[in-house]
Amino acid sequence: DLLPRQRTLSTMQVIETVALYFNLDAPALIGQDRSRSVSTPRQIAMYLLREETDASLPAIGDALGGRDHTTILYGCEKIADLMERDDAMRRQIISLRERLYGRASVSA
Repeated sequence: DLLPRQRTLSTMQVIETVALYFNLDAPALIGQDRSRSVSTPRQIAMYLLREETDASLPAIGDALGGRDHTTILYGCEKIADLMERDDAMRRQIISLRERLYGRASVSA
């Protein structure tokens, strides 16, 4: 086990990393915008928060602007399903995990 998954990521670290990756700002992910350009990254943030932190569904909902835990669950399931079928989505999630754990070069 060379790279232990240290679960020390904060919800804000995940939100900010996802926002930066999609050229958004954190308030956009937390806000009410329902356009696809914001809602898909928000669902990716939900998925990563659920997978990579110890945050509960209600805590993730609170971090993302007071969303209901059922909304968080739906978002996580949607991204998990897309990862099964969509190579581009799977690559995005892998890339984001690398950024979160500092294994990718930050400078482009």
